[in-house]
Amino acid sequence: MKAQANKVSPRKTNALRSGKQRRAEIIAARRRRKTLRLAADQRQSVDLRPPGSAAVSPALLRPYNSYGEPEFVRRGYYTDLAFRCVDCGAAGIWRAERQKWWYEVAAGDVFSTAVRCAACRARERARKAAARQAQIAGQRIRNSSALADVAEGQRAIAGNPQYAPEDQGSQA
Repeated sequence: MKAQANKVSPRKTNALRSGKQRRAEIIAARRRRKTLRLAADQRQSVDLRPPGSAAVSPALLRPYNSYGEPEFVRRGYYTDLAFRCVDCGAAGIWRAERQKWWYEVAAGDVFSTAVRCAACRARERARKAAARQAQIAGQRIRNSSALADVAEGQRAIAGNPQYAPEDQGSQA
């Protein structure tokens, strides 16, 4: 019976401590919980990602203004994706590292995927560059011919007496 009388309940122990001591205990408990939470998060992130995958950084993605988010964002990592080239029909794999570069560094659309193999992509880029050069050359020719037409018109006007400026002194 005497042993029970000396036993103090935890609530009374807290009541006998100063506010400074209690704050120190609370801060220590918070630190302990935080380290446990961080350790659990690290174990979970390491365990869930399959080999060959790359982690997603949602802050680096281009804004996509959609109600849903892409599958790789929900999952938290990129995985290798198989695709078939639309030009030559060759099978290909869009690696997780390339997806990370496309979405996060090049800021590509998050709902786009690979559709061409490397060789067909190079061919398509060359085709577009040639078309762009032809368009620029056509604009130069059109602009230079328009300037020539303007100059020819000015010469015709200058040679025509109808458009010649009237002499101010002969009117009086």
